[in-house]
Amino acid sequence: MKAPAALPRARAARLRRHVLSQALLNLRAYPVQAMLSALGVFIGIAGLVTFSGVIKGLDGAFAALNRHLAPTNVFIEKDDLETDDFLLVAGRPPMRVAEAENLQAKLGGKARAVVPIFRASSCPGLQLGTRHEAECEVLGTNDGYLTLYSGAIHQGRALTAFDVDEGRPVALIGPALFEDLRAQGLGLGDTVYVGDHPLVAIGVLEPRRTLWGSNEHQVLIPYTYYIQQLPVGPLVVGIIARSVDQVPALQAEAIGTMRAYRHLLPGEHNDFGSYTFADAQGLYRKLTFAAFLAVELLTLLALIISGSGIMNTLLVAAEDRRQEVGVLMALGARPNTVLAIFLVEAVCMALGATVAGVLVGATLTFVIGRVSPLPAHLVLGHVLSAALYGLGVGLIFGLFPAWRASRQPPSITLRADA
Repeated sequence: MKAPAALPRARAARLRRHVLSQALLNLRAYPVQAMLSALGVFIGIAGLVTFSGVIKGLDGAFAALNRHLAPTNVFIEKDDLETDDFLLVAGRPPMRVAEAENLQAKLGGKARAVVPIFRASSCPGLQLGTRHEAECEVLGTNDGYLTLYSGAIHQGRALTAFDVDEGRPVALIGPALFEDLRAQGLGLGDTVYVGDHPLVAIGVLEPRRTLWGSNEHQVLIPYTYYIQQLPVGPLVVGIIARSVDQVPALQAEAIGTMRAYRHLLPGEHNDFGSYTFADAQGLYRKLTFAAFLAVELLTLLALIISGSGIMNTLLVAAEDRRQEVGVLMALGARPNTVLAIFLVEAVCMALGATVAGVLVGATLTFVIGRVSPLPAHLVLGHVLSAALYGLGVGLIFGLFPAWRASRQPPSITLRADA
């Protein structure tokens, strides 16, 4: 015989089992309506988990970029970070070689380095031994490039001022290109061809991957050789200040130098872009905050719509089961028991959609991180938050139908059905 103290606990356990089994039994009576009602929860949770994973991956990639772009860098180019008028930017004149050399002459003594970077718009063709490389990024620059991007040499030597001044046909190559050379029994000191132009491989870049890509297939050559032998592509000029405190003054002087060279009158807008790493960081934070806020609002909207569907489904179910509820209450079921049955139904609908949404969101995050250029990492905290959102929808929107069903007197309910 059970002890008296154990009897209430046993009855409570039986009641909980009864509430759960009754709620699941009721859900089986209208599975299609339940799934459609919870569809918004599924979409919202899956989207929130996926997008938060992408944002987390972008944050990690941007942190890696922080390590490669020093806060002492200033950039001058055709584009900028503030103008969103693409037609205006497209109509600007391109940066020219003479402008880069003028910046070098004016700021060379004040800055740590002035680094012109010419970027080919497409791979001009790269021949490594007997192998033709379809993927390459050819840059014409000077000996300050590695300092500008905090790069390093893995093997061999870097470009020197002598290489640049003399326009020597030498090249630094990316790690993947060097592996292709080694696979053919070749190495540093051997000749590679950019287009029809022979270059001596003098060094291998240290592997580096950032938000904008990697240097695996890069070829760096002296810009003086580049502008003589290859089609001149877009030009960016990087200026390295001697300290962070010098950056604002150096940027202002670089802008003044460019305006004077282009004969811009006072009051005329700059027809070129100028930005620092702090500007790029601020823009990134604004964009990701706005994007995440938009996703949060869309998720909230989906959850509210889905919650309304759950509430409507339960209201209809409560109306259809008036006699059943009346019989339960006539046999002694308390209003709280009826309330619990309907609340558990709502939570089960939301829980199923939440679990499915988390699984789909986690799968999408994994796939995006593996097969796309976007970095993505699953964030446990965001997954838990999304799960709480889903369960909260079930509780909040299930409360009114459950309360309404539990407050109907059994006599009225049975008489109405009669």
